Amino acid sequence: MFKEKGPPPIPSEVEVGVDLGYLGIEEDYPDMNVKIPVKKPRCKELTSKEKRYNKKLRKERVVVEHTISRMKKFRIMREEFRNSLTRYDRMTSIVCGLVNFTVLAE
Repeated sequence: MFKEKGPPPIPSEVEVGVDLGYLGIEEDYPDMNVKIPVKKPRCKELTSKEKRYNKKLRKERVVVEHTISRMKKFRIMREEFRNSLTRYDRMTSIVCGLVNFTVLAE
């Protein structure tokens, strides 16, 4: 899907953190500022610098993954949207607001 439609319009100064599922994105979209983990070579180990880099990325990505998980706890975000598409943005904003509220309340 990413290759068919292209990336969303993201300013070049924004760093996009992705996982190894997006391997090759740097070649496909050289203008994007992408942070991708270093893949372990076959029959070799990563250097300590590469391990630190991967660990730093993991710590950043876990926040995003947990937030997505919280949003999916609302059935409206994980299942087929069965309402009018004109209301989708409003419903998404409501769910995001509720998730933000629970994060701030902790």
